[in-house]
Amino acid sequence: MCHGLQLGLLFARIAVESELSTRAQQQTTWPLCPQCGRRYRSKGMVSRRLKTLIGPIQWSRRVGRCPGHCRGAQCVPLDTALGLSPQQRVGDGLQRLGCLLCVMMPYEPAAWVLAQWSGITVSASSLWQWVQHYGQRALSQLDAEVAAYSERGEVVPEALSETVAQLRLAISADGVMVPFRPTPKLAKGKTEWREVKVGLFVRLEPHLTRTGTTVSRLVHRRVVAHLGTIQRFGEHLRWQAARQSIETASECLWLSDGGTGFWGLFYRYFAPMQVIGILDFYHAAAHLWKAANAVFGDCATTTQHWFEHWRHQLRHGDHQAVLTQLTRLINLDHLWSPAELDALIQVQSYLQAHHRHIRYASFDDHDYPLGSGMIESTCKWLIQQRFKGVGMRWSEAGFNHLLQLRVLWVNQRFDPLFPAVTALEQSPSPK
Repeated sequence: MCHGLQLGLLFARIAVESELSTRAQQQTTWPLCPQCGRRYRSKGMVSRRLKTLIGPIQWSRRVGRCPGHCRGAQCVPLDTALGLSPQQRVGDGLQRLGCLLCVMMPYEPAAWVLAQWSGITVSASSLWQWVQHYGQRALSQLDAEVAAYSERGEVVPEALSETVAQLRLAISADGVMVPFRPTPKLAKGKTEWREVKVGLFVRLEPHLTRTGTTVSRLVHRRVVAHLGTIQRFGEHLRWQAARQSIETASECLWLSDGGTGFWGLFYRYFAPMQVIGILDFYHAAAHLWKAANAVFGDCATTTQHWFEHWRHQLRHGDHQAVLTQLTRLINLDHLWSPAELDALIQVQSYLQAHHRHIRYASFDDHDYPLGSGMIESTCKWLIQQRFKGVGMRWSEAGFNHLLQLRVLWVNQRFDPLFPAVTALEQSPSPK
């Protein structure tokens, strides 16, 4: 079977080279030199070699030069028709596959898999250069689209099926720390940990399980990730929200933990649009444990009892009673040490600030999700699985370029980076 595949690839290369040779023999209409205006003249046939998905191919084509010997004036019409750049040695299809592998795995294993798949040896450094090239292109495209929306309100909404457009839209945001090198291109120095902010847009589809329970299935996932300020991240969120047609969604939810920066974005951009804010229940429960432990920490049984009591009240619609009890405990300030009192005040203030976002019984009645596990899972498979391997440390440029390719892959916008790659090359390989 393996020999049959190799024979098939050989025939494919022969067919491609034959077609290129036939096209090279056709009559060529030479353009004018952009420097002196004289028409190019043929200087004969010149050979060219290119690494492709079916293996290395070689052909000869006519090369034209300016009769006035203008510097750099050279024309290769067939290369232009094929979409090849003058110094290109690898086909776009092979570069696309290499970048796609790097999105999934480290550069060294990606180079090995690419060689196993295509039979063409490409170094890890070459893969890195491809990622930097296309990653920079993706980053520039993203910046242009975000700027167009921020400055002029221009955005191209993503095409949604009628079924998906009628589903609830859920938005969530969180941060994850990634290790960076302190000095670019140098391995020495103490690791710097920087936060990558991640946003998730997903539609909630009702799904009936085998036990008869209705749960929300996450469909049409779209992500935003940014290494930088919270303000810039907010601009990316707004742009993606417009692309996901937030204004026409039947309902829109915001789920997040207690990070003040993310809730600041909610109040600034999404609360005015009547988006429903939900504080992650498990994050709120962790604050209740902090209060119970501060007051009853000397007795583990009592601490557990009050924590479970407050958590039950919070979960089943009596959040106001929890706030009232915490306020009463704070008023008994003579019973607590300064540290215990500070803990009580912090928890009460925190829950009071989110009193509209902790009405979990009401949210449950409407089948709204109560936890932010969807964004925590996204941070894990989008960032941690690829960027936090053993011994990994990143430069800012190297991280941003690979991150944008990974985001485009998740958002199903990866293939437009390679317009010269045909749909047939993007389809699964018979190998």
